[in-house]
Amino acid sequence: MFSAKNYPDHLSPEELDEYLYQGWYRLGQAIFTTQFLFFESKVFNAIWIRLGLRDFQFSKSNRKILRTCSNAFEVHYQPLELTEEKELLYQKYRSDFPGILAPSLKESLHEEFPYNIYDSWEVTLRDQGSLIAYSVFDCGKTSIASIIGVYDPDYRKYSLGMATLLFEIQYGAANGYEWFYPGYVVPGNPRFDYKLRSGSTESYDLYSRQWLPSDLVLSEILPFERIEQKIMAFSDILTETGKLHKVIYNSILEANFYKTEEMEFIDAPCFLLSFDEDPDHQHLAAITYDPHQNRYDCWSCSVLDNFEPDFWNDLRNRNQRFMYPAVLFVQEKKLFSAESLVPYIFPIPKMFFFNY
Repeated sequence: MFSAKNYPDHLSPEELDEYLYQGWYRLGQAIFTTQFLFFESKVFNAIWIRLGLRDFQFSKSNRKILRTCSNAFEVHYQPLELTEEKELLYQKYRSDFPGILAPSLKESLHEEFPYNIYDSWEVTLRDQGSLIAYSVFDCGKTSIASIIGVYDPDYRKYSLGMATLLFEIQYGAANGYEWFYPGYVVPGNPRFDYKLRSGSTESYDLYSRQWLPSDLVLSEILPFERIEQKIMAFSDILTETGKLHKVIYNSILEANFYKTEEMEFIDAPCFLLSFDEDPDHQHLAAITYDPHQNRYDCWSCSVLDNFEPDFWNDLRNRNQRFMYPAVLFVQEKKLFSAESLVPYIFPIPKMFFFNY
């Protein structure tokens, strides 16, 4: 799976460390992972990053931000308290934010739960007693994770969003933590690039499932682009052999956030769908590519609940090679796996492509 979401009843500091190490992150009172994002009608890579805190040294520019804010404002650390004052600042920040945020700070951090399973702390910045910025971070045993930063847009010139992140790093380094996890960056979308300015970061490499220097990971062919290349190569072969198929760009990448014991969904960012021309059969086969195992997997699959006529009409449109359906594809039985596209090495069972 490329995406998953758990709701643990309890989370020890050691368990939080392990989740963070595996590229997971907090979401409300859940903990989740995803490798891809879909917005602006495009698929993006989500690259998780972390910063080592042993012998950490701030850059000259970051020291300047810390020094300016420390001299101008009151900086305070304490266990998280949800207050009306913080909620009012959150609403002011939310009204100015260019993206989508939860309706309230409480919903963002606690959802509908009356408790907090995380050891959450805050750093606050005040100007003559008035709250102008704060951020929330969770503490594990050896790691801390930055969760949310909020600031007054009227103080934008002080780079308070970056400042609270740096104060979190300062807290972690001063208190013996080894790793700082600020979430993910999104190559191609500069909104998250400020996290890379925190220092010499590492990124979670989906191919090796290890943490490697960010410069190395971000200079490789990123996972979505590699998956897309492999799926398109397969599509070209099927086109040459006349087999009916579509390339699907998955707009519901978080599908497995909602999986049950009875069903699991295809959460690949790009995959190939083969289908039967007879609408009464309603059979589908999906080809996905696993960049970690370097192989293709073929699955029998179905569309959740039923097959809508419009979906089948779109599927049969021969002039529409690509589709962006808002459809949940149920991943059923794995039919076979193989590494090669060469037909005699990669025997595609005729019955699974329904073109006969």
